[in-house]
Amino acid sequence: MSKRPKVESEKRLLNEFLTVDEEMLTYPSGYQTAYYRMSLPASHSVSIIATTADGKWVFNREWRQAVRQEVLALPGGFIEEGENPLSSAERELLEETGYRGKNPKILGKSYPMPGICTQQILFIHIEAVEKIKEPQLDPGEIINPTLFDKDALRQYIKEERPVDGILLTGLYFFGCSQSSFSL
Repeated sequence: MSKRPKVESEKRLLNEFLTVDEEMLTYPSGYQTAYYRMSLPASHSVSIIATTADGKWVFNREWRQAVRQEVLALPGGFIEEGENPLSSAERELLEETGYRGKNPKILGKSYPMPGICTQQILFIHIEAVEKIKEPQLDPGEIINPTLFDKDALRQYIKEERPVDGILLTGLYFFGCSQSSFSL
């Protein structure tokens, strides 16, 4: 087991959406520093790679206040207590986009920011999605679902438009699940 810094003290900042823990660390070298760790209300969330029967992806153009712009992202959200991750993915896809599909499957999981955040994301593929109703957004959400094919996504990225890194991770997991995928 590798050496770890010693936690000298802790302080917690808390609100309904975010907990920030401050820890004073002393490393084996004697170096001391403050360290901050964020926790969200749910330790696990889902991000959905939703594909239509003709091979398009359903993405969200979502306002993100931290970067003060609209970012291309995957539909997703927190897994509610006691909720199955696949059911959570179906619920979030329907709420955020109005799409429903079939055969949800977990493709993988990752910690998107393990240096500062405890959250783990499960990436779930839902295939043959179809729009069945209008999105039912939470009051604090500004989301515009949109369809992309591979060429449109390549062009979007080539133009250096804002893309959520979680979307790129989800596409990697999706690619790994396809027999024709190569690096």
